[in-house]
Amino acid sequence: MKKFIAEMIGTFVLTLLGCGTAMFLGCATPAGVVGTAIAFGLTVVAMATSLPELITSIVAASKKNAGIAIGNVLGSNILNVFVVLGVSSLITPLQFDTKLNVTLGILFFANALML
Repeated sequence: MKKFIAEMIGTFVLTLLGCGTAMFLGCATPAGVVGTAIAFGLTVVAMATSLPELITSIVAASKKNAGIAIGNVLGSNILNVFVVLGVSSLITPLQFDTKLNVTLGILFFANALML
């Protein structure tokens, strides 16, 4: 059991190091040539985070599993929105105008109807 845990921790650390290095080299080198590091880096990160969901949805749709494809899209979008909002609000508190309460109510109602 101790060997298994050590292997899992080692695999986790090596994966983090390898992915970090690949991400840095994949973003920094072309961005230095192009000159727009932020735009290029955000594009690469956006593609890297969306590609697994896209492939999962394509495979599920090809196997006639529409429920998995729809659930994957909805779940990943909900998670991405809440994680981004949560982390950004931890860094800097988000401003909220109480005039948006009616608009948010309509938005939640429309989303509930779509489900």
